[in-house]
Amino acid sequence: MNQHAKKAYEEYQRQGVDFEKILSWHLCFGFVVSTSEHFVMGYPCIHSNTNEVVDMDNANTLFISYACGNIKKILDPFHDKFKYVAFQRSFKGLHRVTKYETKKIHKKVLAL
Repeated sequence: MNQHAKKAYEEYQRQGVDFEKILSWHLCFGFVVSTSEHFVMGYPCIHSNTNEVVDMDNANTLFISYACGNIKKILDPFHDKFKYVAFQRSFKGLHRVTKYETKKIHKKVLAL
């Protein structure tokens, strides 16, 4: 297991959440990207309803369920496929869904 996937596993375990169940769900209905630089899980949805998974062809939003590692690389595979990106910081106690235009947040992250 790479260091970023291990970090995700440990974070879910600390929160009392079954990581394998979450990972399996994302493999079936969303996506998982695990590289030596980062680990990301998410799913395609629409901007007006980020709680519902939709087919990639109908999605305009990428909901990132979990991400860690090199933040500059996380959006690389997706920045030109979705108009928006959305996420929550649930592990930090913030349950509000934050949404950005993908191009704007990608430029912002690259400037870090």
